[in-house]
Amino acid sequence: MKPHSTNPVRPSEERPSSQAASRRARGGAWRRPGPRTLLLRPRPLRPIPTTALGWTRGDRVGLVGALWRQLHGTPPPALDLGRDAGGRPLLLGPDAAGHALSFSHGSGGLWGALCRGPGLGIDLAGERDFPPDYPWGSAFAPGELAGLALFEASRGGQAALAWSLKEAAVKALGHGFGVVDPRHVDLRELGRSGPWLVARCGLAGVSMLLGRRLGRQWLSLAWRE
Repeated sequence: MKPHSTNPVRPSEERPSSQAASRRARGGAWRRPGPRTLLLRPRPLRPIPTTALGWTRGDRVGLVGALWRQLHGTPPPALDLGRDAGGRPLLLGPDAAGHALSFSHGSGGLWGALCRGPGLGIDLAGERDFPPDYPWGSAFAPGELAGLALFEASRGGQAALAWSLKEAAVKALGHGFGVVDPRHVDLRELGRSGPWLVARCGLAGVSMLLGRRLGRQWLSLAWRE
């Protein structure tokens, strides 16, 4: 879901508060982030602020190149982007095999995540996406949002958290909510690890979910097993 905010989020705002917290979140699988890019080994993120209404193919390829450099520590090879039959972004090129890619728009920028693995998803959702007249029953199960009160006080914030986690999960599987009913993506085992919220869901094949609050928005990631 696309938040309405036009204020870009600086990459420096995305760093975990400590290396120890990062290790707890992924059982030692993270490494200390660089000065401008949060690097989830081997899963980096980086936003590109923009004033345009959309992002060109060149913007996306440039973002993927930056992610590749952080992931592998080498200049990116000749890469291109495509889509599979379900519309999921694909990394193309002689060295692209074995990588998963995901994009999301929000906070005035284009967000991306790249990893070695079968699939991942990234999503950004904000409180303003869920006004008082939002059709809550079409997206959330009864009592679901109230169960997130420990992490979010407002109903809009609870909805943004739940939606971003759920959409990241279905993206990791290569689906969308046209295939999966969001009410059937149940969130479970939620807890804190430093600045991150760690969760799991009932979708088979999704290994872990991570979420982090960015102002009045939530940025979430999910990985496919």
